[in-house]
Amino acid sequence: MDKIMEKKYILVEIPNRNCKGIAYYTDLNLEKITNAKDIKDKSFKFRLKLRVDGQLVKKIYTIVNDVNFDTFLKALDYVISEKEIIRNSVMEFGTLRNKNKIEKAHKNTVVIERFIDKAEEWIEEKHNPEIPSTTFNRKASLIIRATELHNKSVKEITTADINDMISRLKKEFAPNTLRGTISNIKMFLNDCENELVRWDKIKLPSLESVSFKQYGLKDDDCKKIVNVMMEYSLIEIDGQKYYTNKEMRNVFAFLLTGRRIGEVLKLEFKHFRENDYDIPKEISKIKKTLTFSLDDDLKRAVREQKEISKNNKLFNVTIITVRRHFHGMLKALGYPEIRIHDMRHLIASILIQNETAIEDISVMLGHQSTKYTESVYASKDQKQALRATNKFKDMMTSSKEDKRLEKLRILMPDKTDEQLKVLLEVLER
Repeated sequence: MDKIMEKKYILVEIPNRNCKGIAYYTDLNLEKITNAKDIKDKSFKFRLKLRVDGQLVKKIYTIVNDVNFDTFLKALDYVISEKEIIRNSVMEFGTLRNKNKIEKAHKNTVVIERFIDKAEEWIEEKHNPEIPSTTFNRKASLIIRATELHNKSVKEITTADINDMISRLKKEFAPNTLRGTISNIKMFLNDCENELVRWDKIKLPSLESVSFKQYGLKDDDCKKIVNVMMEYSLIEIDGQKYYTNKEMRNVFAFLLTGRRIGEVLKLEFKHFRENDYDIPKEISKIKKTLTFSLDDDLKRAVREQKEISKNNKLFNVTIITVRRHFHGMLKALGYPEIRIHDMRHLIASILIQNETAIEDISVMLGHQSTKYTESVYASKDQKQALRATNKFKDMMTSSKEDKRLEKLRILMPDKTDEQLKVLLEVLER
């Protein structure tokens, strides 16, 4: 994952200039900008704050470093010159938003509202120290994933732009992750008053469980994958079993209980007790502490990790390493690549097909509610739907004839239902 540059607005106090209310967006480690020579950027981003009739007005300027504005001071002077224009506009229109386009004093000025610039500002404005995970998710959505939108004007992004981005991202991310990303982008573009994106035309991936048939896998293939994960890295010498990579085998043991990979890799030994363990709300995707039982395989995994680990973490591998081993295993078995997260869907789908209660599956997967589990997994399999349909029809068509037929089945167990029904018809004549 690319590193997110931490930038912030720093007050500008250049001598002999009216810099009050002006801040500059930079990653420089300065308390104030007092010397223009410190700035060597290719474009200049300022924030101007003014108080007009008791109202706080804010405007962002991104100015391209070109012939007209080839120095920081020239760009700064332009922002200073805007003070009076903004003050007059607010006095006339009430707010800047009421006046969609403010006339510029300099025709050659290039002021653009690029997606990346506005996104950084929007994330900073929305930041809530109480919910750091929300800020992280917004950064991941807008800064890391939406790269093809970065240099586009926020008001010129179209439905096609969003759908093209989705086509790329759905190859890398699970449907839930992608839907969350688009939700953040939608909120951001709406705040930027984008009118070109038709959100009802956006092609979001469905939340249906993964169909392993689309990978060309059958039930026996799924069993083989699970068995190899359970015995990962096993070699036998003179009848003795040895595991060449116990840590990866132990990671797989947790994944086969339906845990999320991101939560598993953040577990620490302090989260475990003799017979159960917690996924604390700080690392839980649903922001609630989840408690799960330890079966024999997980107890063995924890014991082995205590012998292996050199710190307080249960596992000391990255998701990239886990993915490499997982895909390497699939390749060795002759199967196509499957996302690690798809194993949760595989587990849930198998349980559903074997008529496990949806409530039990929901708790096992750590879902916030059974409604979500049902929306993703329930009645997605043709056999499930057929079973439900037949059961409903049986309930609706039950009659005295059914009771007589049931008695005949007991008396004549060697006869088929068709034969017994013919006998009933004869008796009724």
